Amino acid sequence: MSKLFGKKVKHKRKLLRFTLEVVAEAIGTSKSYIWEIENKENSNPSARVALRLSKLLGVSLEYLIDDRYDIDVHPDNKHCNCEYYNTILKIRNIIKL
Repeated sequence: MSKLFGKKVKHKRKLLRFTLEVVAEAIGTSKSYIWEIENKENSNPSARVALRLSKLLGVSLEYLIDDRYDIDVHPDNKHCNCEYYNTILKIRNIIKL
C-alpha cells in the first residue's frame, strides 16, 4: 500500500470537512479504523475499504494507492471526480459547514 495513502485520505477528508465519524459511517467501518488508516504509516486497508474511500472522497483509487501522485490534486486533475467534488463544495457552502 502507498506510504501516502493515509495522508491523502486525511487531506481529502479535511478539504471536504468530513469528520472521522462521517467517513466511518459512510463506508461501514469504525472511527478508530479511519484514524488508524490516516495516522499509522503502515496501515493496510482492504481493497473494499480503499475503493469505498476513493468513491466517498471523490478521487480515483489509483491516486490513493500510487505514491507518484502528490497529496494535492487540483479539481481538473484526471484523478479527481470533479463533478462530485464541486457538488460537495457547493453543498458545504450552502449549509455553511
